[in-house]
Amino acid sequence: MGFTPSHADPSLYILNDPVLGFILVYVDDLIIAAKDDETMAQIKKELMSRFPMTDMGELTNYLGIEITRNTATKTISLSQASYINAILREYHMEGCSPVQTPLPQEHGLTDPAVGNSCESPEEFPRMVGSLMYVMVGTRPDLAYPMSALSRQLAPGRATQEHLDQARRVLRYLKGTIDKCLVLGGVTPPVLTGYSDSSWADDHTDRRSTQGYGFTLGSGLISWRSTRSSAVALSSCEAELYAATMAAQEAQWLMYLLEELGYLLGPAVLKCDNSSVIHLTEEPKFHRNTKHIHLRHFFIRELVQQGRIVMQKVPSDCNVADLFTKALDRK
Repeated sequence: MGFTPSHADPSLYILNDPVLGFILVYVDDLIIAAKDDETMAQIKKELMSRFPMTDMGELTNYLGIEITRNTATKTISLSQASYINAILREYHMEGCSPVQTPLPQEHGLTDPAVGNSCESPEEFPRMVGSLMYVMVGTRPDLAYPMSALSRQLAPGRATQEHLDQARRVLRYLKGTIDKCLVLGGVTPPVLTGYSDSSWADDHTDRRSTQGYGFTLGSGLISWRSTRSSAVALSSCEAELYAATMAAQEAQWLMYLLEELGYLLGPAVLKCDNSSVIHLTEEPKFHRNTKHIHLRHFFIRELVQQGRIVMQKVPSDCNVADLFTKALDRK
């Protein structure tokens, strides 16, 4: 039919020259997008002539994600309210009292595991898996809590405190079930990323927690929070690890957007550490950085190629609030 698989995401098929339509495949569930109604009708006609298919009409639900389009504001809202209600019922917490934050400030999840064994050791990994799908789909505000909880999934590691913290996340979702992720809007579509790191905050192995978030226009399209793969000897080094991870994601997002027909120019990556910005622009401070593995300077190559522009985060910008601010009420 003239479609070719995307190099960035082989589940995505593109009708090129010029870009006329897309087919996104997940097993036997397809999303079809087209430039105009005529192209859409032709794609559906050809597909249905080859395979037994059901036309579900305009996209309103996909893999448990509820989708609402607002043509007036040019936005798309993504919500998993029905899925959240389902997991609340599964764990008998539909009547629980909501809390305002997914984790307390002093949560202890990065401390060495101590305390009573988990009363239901098989329930904890199932609960974390259920919550993980919410975080991946529509809730960037759960990125850090799920990263911290996932570190306790090894058999025999989870304690009763860990299970209680996972239940607290469910209580948080109970109070924010009407939150949704809003994409689009009238803001110019500039790919902008934010990276940050909390130096040596894991008290077990002293690795850092690092994360990033990317916006396209006014919506948050990509996010991640994870533990660093190496121990950083300084806050600058920890921030460099986070920025490099963000640069890898930026490179992939740019590849994907270019295939979709968007030539947006260089991505902007914002960091709150001036030393990291200097390190990515020129190889100074060699004496203090020669122990850092070369792969963490991948970001410098992208900066020199003009693929990424590094910027200092404004003093009035709290990077940690980025994920929460991306959400709106339904």
